[in-house]
Amino acid sequence: PCQPVYVHLIDSIAPAAPLNVKGMIDSSGIVTLAWDHGTEPDLIGYRVYMANNPDHEFAQLTKEAIAYNTWNDTITLKSLDKKVYYKVVAVDRSENYSAFSEILSLNRPDIIPPAPPASLPTSSDENGVLVRWTPSSSNDVVAYIVFRRNVDHDTTYTRIARLQDKNATQWLDTTAVYDNIYQYMVKAQDQSGLLSRPSFPVNGRRSFDINSLKISGFIAAYRKEYNAVYLRWNAGNMDMSGRGGSKLYLYKKIKD
Repeated sequence: PCQPVYVHLIDSIAPAAPLNVKGMIDSSGIVTLAWDHGTEPDLIGYRVYMANNPDHEFAQLTKEAIAYNTWNDTITLKSLDKKVYYKVVAVDRSENYSAFSEILSLNRPDIIPPAPPASLPTSSDENGVLVRWTPSSSNDVVAYIVFRRNVDHDTTYTRIARLQDKNATQWLDTTAVYDNIYQYMVKAQDQSGLLSRPSFPVNGRRSFDINSLKISGFIAAYRKEYNAVYLRWNAGNMDMSGRGGSKLYLYKKIKD
């Protein structure tokens, strides 16, 4: 009989692509990835790839195939890219590479506040003070918050409105009281809840509503016991406090 010989069979069958790739990023930028372990008997490990854009070329993070179906990465959080992308391939003993796993997209924890809006001059009429601004240049803004203080009485600002509209550029303050000077500023808020620096403060003053000067129910009655005429009327919403509010002028006609 002839002597036995050993024959090396060529393995050209690649392992299956890794499934169920999952991950998370903590507040310090530590990434934890995990995926299902392959079932091929000749599987030796995995290689992990990363990119900041799914359309860019992915960089290989593992110098050699890793045996475990987990991986830890560290990323910078101070980046204009809001997401980071990963994909994994399986490798067998014959150096056959599987197809890439589906791309895993992870959101970077947001630590960068949005850019502030820019204030525009206010305008006013009898309906209130119109506060205006130009939008923040950040693309993750979800709301604008308006702050106000009374220039003569307040040392701090009070939040008076939150506009949950990324395209908002103005707000009408209908609660402003005539004859008071107010100072306004606006902050942008992003989807992570971070607030921008305030816009430059601008002043506003509500215009006087001439329609508020209205006298009704005017009655004149002679009181014989006092030998006097008593006058009574309804002044509506007029401020009759005497501290810079409305004043009344009383007219009396004698004969002609």
